[in-house]
Amino acid sequence: MTPVGLVLLALDARFLYGLTSKVSSDCLVDCLARWWEVGHDRLDHSTTLVINLDHGLENQSRRTQCMQRMVEWPTALA
Repeated sequence: MTPVGLVLLALDARFLYGLTSKVSSDCLVDCLARWWEVGHDRLDHSTTLVINLDHGLENQSRRTQCMQRMVEWPTALA
């Protein structure tokens, strides 16, 4: 099992997911979207969401799949 975590600094909150598959750029965006489904109500007062990635192998800016999914993700929610 591989851990993937989200940390919300402003709320001092942490979310941890245990993955049984290999971590990929799609997997990271899927975890973010899964968190958004259950946790976005904590951010109803916010107008901007800043996402700091660790620049690992799965989410480097050279990885077009990750960048494409991150750009498409908010519009897919509307």
